[in-house]
Amino acid sequence: MPKAQLQYLSEELNKLREQKLYQKLRILETEQRPVSRFDGCEVINLSSNNYLGLSWDPRVKEAAIAATKKLRSTT
Repeated sequence: MPKAQLQYLSEELNKLREQKLYQKLRILETEQRPVSRFDGCEVINLSSNNYLGLSWDPRVKEAAIAATKKLRSTT
């Protein structure tokens, strides 16, 4: 990426920081469960799309792995 573009992005990020509009992404350290760990703190997770709890079901994980291997998918 040309230096001018990097400079522009840096300036825009600084403007967002000055306006208190810059948001740091939170790091999810565990599976999306009712109680999860974000940035080193245990919190009640009210924002998960995993309301049925299927993302940690071993059968679902195994089926996903098998389908990925069979279809040679990476995403």
